[in-house]
Amino acid sequence: MLLFKAQKEVVIKASPEKDFAIVSDIARHNLLAGSGEVLKIRRLTEGSVGIGTKFEADEDIKVGPSRMKFVATSEIVSYNPPTEFSWTSSPPANMSPKMRRIQWWFKIQPQQESVRLTHEVEVEAMSAALTTAFRLPYRMMRGGTIKKGMERTLANIKKAAET
Repeated sequence: MLLFKAQKEVVIKASPEKDFAIVSDIARHNLLAGSGEVLKIRRLTEGSVGIGTKFEADEDIKVGPSRMKFVATSEIVSYNPPTEFSWTSSPPANMSPKMRRIQWWFKIQPQQESVRLTHEVEVEAMSAALTTAFRLPYRMMRGGTIKKGMERTLANIKKAAET
């Protein structure tokens, strides 16, 4: 069961290949992240970026009136140039509520002289009981911040792609 899900879209006047190159450049994700919560990215695997590439992010997130600093480990789970890029992110095991899956996507749909870029996230708690207990508090404490961050991320990508 999903604890939280969000989706935002933007139309960008650029090629699908240019947009894909931007969103799949994990070294720049901290610069693109509109939340300001992703501070630094480190690649954990060598070679070209693709399915199975792992990376870490130093994060400082807002949770209600508080902030939490931690390192999240991520792995690319979908790499389909120039249409889809997705990764799962795992926060530390001692965070509450415990998460089964946090997955992020960028989906690129070509249009006439532009693309529709969709940014999605799904957060799944470890159990149905945790989902029931934390769904409303999570949405209240994190939901708005995540959605606003996604909107600013899309604006950052649009600016990078259209210049």
